[in-house]
Amino acid sequence: MTDGAAYQSRFERTALGALALSTALLYGAALVFPTPRLLSPVPMSSHRSDRAALPLLSSSAVILPVSRLTPERLRAETLQNIFDQVDYSLESVAGGASQVPQLHLSAIPGDLRQIHDAGARKDLFLRLMLPLVLQVNDELTSERRRLAALHRQRGRGAPLSSDDDAWLSERFSYYRVSFADGIGYLLHIIDIIPPSLALAQAAMESGWGTSRLARLRNVLFGQTTVGDDPQAIAIRGPGKRVVHYKTFATPADAVRSYARNLNSHPAYESFRRARAQMRTQGASLAGRGLVENLENYAEMAEYSRSLQRVIRSNDLGDLDEATLAVNEDVLRF
Repeated sequence: MTDGAAYQSRFERTALGALALSTALLYGAALVFPTPRLLSPVPMSSHRSDRAALPLLSSSAVILPVSRLTPERLRAETLQNIFDQVDYSLESVAGGASQVPQLHLSAIPGDLRQIHDAGARKDLFLRLMLPLVLQVNDELTSERRRLAALHRQRGRGAPLSSDDDAWLSERFSYYRVSFADGIGYLLHIIDIIPPSLALAQAAMESGWGTSRLARLRNVLFGQTTVGDDPQAIAIRGPGKRVVHYKTFATPADAVRSYARNLNSHPAYESFRRARAQMRTQGASLAGRGLVENLENYAEMAEYSRSLQRVIRSNDLGDLDEATLAVNEDVLRF
């Protein structure tokens, strides 16, 4: 074995140690979590996304038989232990004392709902979601940089390479935009989603990660789709109405789809205009300043006000300036 193969990073050693510890402990009421600052209860809403708004499902809604639906085995305790051991806390991130570790997560812990302390449950949900939101925002920032460079290149009259042309065509298609709209329009619609806003919507749409669809198929933002979508799960709601929800291979994929939705769906044009105005004015992109433009996201009464309450009462605005520790190893689960 080479020296490189024998090497284990700090994160790898931490992960192995925490996994061994978690298997030796009884999971239950004796779980120990740090006292969180996140204490406010929030309502759940239904989501209206790729399609028109849909009514809030009743508590009696059931999942129609889907053979590929399998519970995940990742335990909340494992994540909690590892986050603690790498000194990852919302308080240190909000205060600027530390960055957020990179995280590759295959699923939301299936036992998250068994954490009876609401504050601890919410704290863990936010800690696992924040790295994913920042990762997607970094991807969007990279897209914007490349688009800006190509926009300048075209402005000089310089031809684009075949690779750049192919990439541009893919971006226009991905965001459902006509090529005739031009690169400038892509720069208008493609931008980051303030972490506070993404976290608040994920919390409301998934019940802080405890809904069955969130735990089993990474349905974190309640996006709906058409019935013939192979990645859809059907839910029978009030009046036997069937609603099809988009499912995702990983939580990060759910965040990407959510960002694409806000960046492209006609219902959120006012959101994009307000965000672009913030950019023009040189202001920071703060979630609370954009919330009022998302009233169409759900049919829930006063949805924007509910989002504001979640952001304010859980201090999520303090996380809008959080950054990802890109030079560190990735925590993988």
